[in-house]
Amino acid sequence: MTAKFDQNRLSAVSLDISDIHVRCQIWRSPRNHRKGGYVAFEGTYLHGSAGSDDARFIRWTLRQFLEVARVDGLVIDCTALIYEWGDDLSFSAASELPFLVAINPDHSEAYLHAVNVRHHRASANAALAEMDDQIRTMKSLL
Repeated sequence: MTAKFDQNRLSAVSLDISDIHVRCQIWRSPRNHRKGGYVAFEGTYLHGSAGSDDARFIRWTLRQFLEVARVDGLVIDCTALIYEWGDDLSFSAASELPFLVAINPDHSEAYLHAVNVRHHRASANAALAEMDDQIRTMKSLL
């Protein structure tokens, strides 16, 4: 006998857990056929534990981007992300490759627990130029 399930018992679950917006892009190095990645976050990261879904969204986004784009270096642009504090912010998904985080200088102290200061840059353009240089010096894929 086949059991029946009343599908009216099902309820929707949204994966839209954050109001933070994201833009993901890549660029190619013509010299060695490698790729750089650019992920820009914009919006307001909620304070403290209220920001745990924002942190989860950022981690998910970075993991998905890295899996799909398969880049050789990454710039994470947080210059338009309003972040003051929160326990769960992490960029560890990017730790397996060269990465830089562009941070609004007014919020740089807040990021100290999330990413080592050696990865901080004051502007997205500076971070992109530096990462492009790093990728250009990598061994060619061909």
